[in-house]
Amino acid sequence: MKLARTLLFLFCILIFSTLISCKKENKENEKNIKNTVPVVEVKKINFPEGTYEVGRELKKGIYKVKLLNPARMGYVVRLKGNSSDNNNIIANGIFSTDGFIEIKETDKALKIQGVDLEEISLNNYNPEIKKKLSNGLYLVNHDILPGTYSAKIIDKKNNFGYFERRKSVSMENRDIIKKSILEKDGVIQIHKDDFAIQINGLEISYESDKIDESLDKIPEDEPLKGNEQNIISLN
Repeated sequence: MKLARTLLFLFCILIFSTLISCKKENKENEKNIKNTVPVVEVKKINFPEGTYEVGRELKKGIYKVKLLNPARMGYVVRLKGNSSDNNNIIANGIFSTDGFIEIKETDKALKIQGVDLEEISLNNYNPEIKKKLSNGLYLVNHDILPGTYSAKIIDKKNNFGYFERRKSVSMENRDIIKKSILEKDGVIQIHKDDFAIQINGLEISYESDKIDESLDKIPEDEPLKGNEQNIISLN
């Protein structure tokens, strides 16, 4: 009888020890799983794809345009009516990088596809100023400084680069101060009164803050024809 009780006691101790060991092992496994499973960040969308009425759903002003998927392009249309048929289009643009758009008080609506919008105040918009940039639309005195830049062609498929100085980011042709096509590496100049620049197929690097008007002789392309659609940046 004593032997049976002793064996039963030893068996209970064995079971208890096994349970404690399994519990510790499970906790360790849970800890390892937490450490190995990547945390997926869910990005907040300010303005889901759609059409927004200016004044009621969307304020006038300057907005940062952010691609929802960097591997795909986005589309933005300023409208003078509630529908997006051709008669109502004020200006439109295809974005293949993040950029900017100005919404005017006279706009009736804005349609966006593949992008999100973030309203910015120029007084508080102070990103890190870069001295080397490639494809994109950039605000002068915010993203990039005025001055002289070396320009290197990085579009080896088409073997040319495009540079554009702008007085606004409304996507209208009247925004363009000057646009130039570079068929070889060269020099570009950004003036202090420029509001924004657009570069495609180029990598530009800061050289100095001097502006030499005699060097600003890159041939200017002919004005855009047809509807006012601009490719904001080509990859």
